[in-house]
Amino acid sequence: HDEILEEYYVNEKQRNELWKDKSQEYEKKVRQAVKETKGMFLVCGEDVINPPFFRLSNGVTRDVTEYVLSESKYPYMKSVVCEKDVMAENYIQYVEMTDREFEKQIKKLVGKKGGKLQKLILYKDENGYVKEVEVNDKKIKGEVFRQAFGLASSSFSLEKIDSVIEIQTKGIGHGFGFSQWEANGMAKEGKNYEELLQYFFGNISLEKI
Repeated sequence: HDEILEEYYVNEKQRNELWKDKSQEYEKKVRQAVKETKGMFLVCGEDVINPPFFRLSNGVTRDVTEYVLSESKYPYMKSVVCEKDVMAENYIQYVEMTDREFEKQIKKLVGKKGGKLQKLILYKDENGYVKEVEVNDKKIKGEVFRQAFGLASSSFSLEKIDSVIEIQTKGIGHGFGFSQWEANGMAKEGKNYEELLQYFFGNISLEKI
């Protein structure tokens, strides 16, 4: 999951598409935040870090130690409870498709040699996020499966109802690090950005460089 923990950016055009009629308001807030925190960096040990963030958890953020061999690689990552996330409007979402459409997409993932779908098992971590999906005798990363099916979250479950496959997701995003929805709720209760960062990440300090 190192690819998830790498930084990436949304350009101005993409922001406008996401924010729509709120674009000017949100853009102003973002630029103000950047200005007010200029020169401030998150530091863990002697390293400047760029910890991951996402929109909405399934009620708890993921434990990175279940995904990497060495805990020391991301010492600032930890799993925390996000009670406010479960109250969000889009906390639970559904994707439905016919079993034929589902099997067609599965074949794209495992290759034509995968044959007819006979077995599908979801392997989840302790917090309910899918780590791997076993299709017949082949294992696929949970994130790869999620992206292939356009799922909102890495926390998902499947159910077959007659000839329809229903996929239920909880939360929005990969689940690692900083939950924006939970943080927004905490901020409304009076928490400042330093307190928010300390809540979601451990062994860090804010320094002006």
